[in-house]
Amino acid sequence: MSIYSFERLIKKYSNTFTVEKVSEGFYDDETGEYMPGTSEVLELRGMIAPMKSQQIYNSGGRLTEADRVLYVFEPLEIKTKIQYKGMTYSVEAAEDYSDFADFHYYILKAVSAFNAETQ
Repeated sequence: MSIYSFERLIKKYSNTFTVEKVSEGFYDDETGEYMPGTSEVLELRGMIAPMKSQQIYNSGGRLTEADRVLYVFEPLEIKTKIQYKGMTYSVEAAEDYSDFADFHYYILKAVSAFNAETQ
């Protein structure tokens, strides 16, 4: 149980975005047959916000103004692809606030502004 609830605040400023969850293929141990990976596209809601200038400055050039932060209730894996407003982002880092809050915080690295719908 978390100490602080941010549910109302995050829902108030949340947007819909698309998440592509991909699982890698593997070889079945019993048959030796290759089992292809799967891809699942989900629509989630969360608050996507611009990076603070201080975060960009402190990153030493790793982060830019095109990158974003995401506050969401569902856990995501690193390298998950997110599509939002014609941009594709990759989940680069996560901060664990589960001991005292009810949300997950992720840094989204801008991947591409082109063909975001087809990637």
